[in-house]
Amino acid sequence: MPDYRLLAESCGKDILADVDDFWLWLLSHLQEYLPRGSNPDLEGILLIGESAGGFLALQSVLRSPVDIFAAMILEYPMIDLREPHYTQDYEKVMWDPPFPQFDRKIFEHHMATLTNAGGPVTNATGFGRMNLAFVVSQRGLYEGLLGSDPSIYPLDIIHEVDRLPPTWLIHGTGDTIVPIAGTHKFVREVFKQLPDWKLHTSFMKGEHMFDKMDQRVSTKTDWVAAGISFISSSWMSTRRALS
Repeated sequence: MPDYRLLAESCGKDILADVDDFWLWLLSHLQEYLPRGSNPDLEGILLIGESAGGFLALQSVLRSPVDIFAAMILEYPMIDLREPHYTQDYEKVMWDPPFPQFDRKIFEHHMATLTNAGGPVTNATGFGRMNLAFVVSQRGLYEGLLGSDPSIYPLDIIHEVDRLPPTWLIHGTGDTIVPIAGTHKFVREVFKQLPDWKLHTSFMKGEHMFDKMDQRVSTKTDWVAAGISFISSSWMSTRRALS
């Protein structure tokens, strides 16, 4: 995804508006920036997103007014943003070795020093921003920052969907940053609504971003190869159906 407005300077509706604007631009204006004679295939897009990017990829599918997504890979996606991990303040062991329990005053100071002079934040790095993200998680501040609109929460609107593309879900069973319970709940809710949904899961032992942290993981690793095989065949067959 391109840059988008971030919490806590912006809210959930701002973030999703940026996602909507990106897809509108891609479908309406991408051709203008390509060499003469280029003809991009925008009718069978493969979406890939991890962590917060998994949330944005899923929201792209749920919000799209046109059926352009042929397959989707979601890696440890943030989906059930109403679960206690994101909404309640209690001691949370996060990462291995664990991060400290950050003081809520870090968040309060950040909010108190916000100004409109610099505009919204769309790209931020460094430990200061990482600490802010951990405060938001540990102190259960997501719902207050995202807002209450049901459209922000995938599980609130999944019952409105009549199709999801074939999906490869990847998640570490020991994920302390984005608990896998939200992914399991998502799978259950989708199958209630769409019993024929094509799904491949790789729920592996490990922490958040386990596949990036383990240098032994490659395209030849058994579970990765199986997922690639599933998503490749599903992507191609769905593209033919959409075109």
